[in-house]
Amino acid sequence: RTSVSIYAALLCFLAYNFFFTDPRLSLHITSAADLVPVLAFLAAALVCGQLAARQHAQVVMLRAANEHARVLLSLGERLAAAVDEAQVFQAACEAQATALECDVVVFRRDPGDGALRRACAVPIEVHLEPKDRAAADWVAANARPAGRGTDTVAGSAWWFLPLVVEGGCLGAVALRFPTTRPRVTDEQRRLAEAIVQQMALATDRAQLAANLESARVEGETEQLRTALLASVSDDLGAPLGAMLGAASRLTAHDATMSEEARRRLVDVVRREGERLDRYVHNLMDMTRLGSGPLKLRRDW
Repeated sequence: RTSVSIYAALLCFLAYNFFFTDPRLSLHITSAADLVPVLAFLAAALVCGQLAARQHAQVVMLRAANEHARVLLSLGERLAAAVDEAQVFQAACEAQATALECDVVVFRRDPGDGALRRACAVPIEVHLEPKDRAAADWVAANARPAGRGTDTVAGSAWWFLPLVVEGGCLGAVALRFPTTRPRVTDEQRRLAEAIVQQMALATDRAQLAANLESARVEGETEQLRTALLASVSDDLGAPLGAMLGAASRLTAHDATMSEEARRRLVDVVRREGERLDRYVHNLMDMTRLGSGPLKLRRDW
């Protein structure tokens, strides 16, 4: 913009010299006083050009900051509504692809073996070459950016950013900008890094929520198991006690016991045995229902 103002100043000087100074309709300068206007034009052009360039830069920065705030606000609302990692990755990938007009692939480190696995991609059909996958592994292992615009694997068409949280690196995000875009601006870099940071925090939060839910379910399952064992002990103890008592009386007093008393004790053993058999069958049905093979027979 400064060069434009200088060109405008020169044009004004030539026009002033051609139309308003003697000799008119000529570019000759016959007086030293005629040099004053061109110097004034140049000085004014330089000052105004610098002010205009500074004002333009401030306007561009304000627009970029406003756009970044809008993107991050919208992403924050989607991440707050996400209930698991899959929704977090999908929301962040779509925000990156829309705001930066690029391809996005998210790699998540497996909690078990630590290997990187593809978690999300926009567009879905995009894929990375083996050398790019190796770069993603390096980023996840070292928690440092790599790829395009960095000193590590600079020849790659992808720009890799780590998903870093307090507990370590959760994975890596790969961004590929169009070949028609010669370089990534500072505003785009800051926005990409902010979105990746939001993604990492939301992923950590979703993982923590899943762990808490798993712990809660395990606690409730243990409580249910304890209550069931206590109930089973009471239910099985009563018929077993009655059967053992009747059998003991039959064994001890069989010779002196009347036929009627013997029949009553045998009936007690039979009833309590049937009761015990019913409890056992109920327990077996509960086990089958919990493991899955039990199918309901629906009827009106």
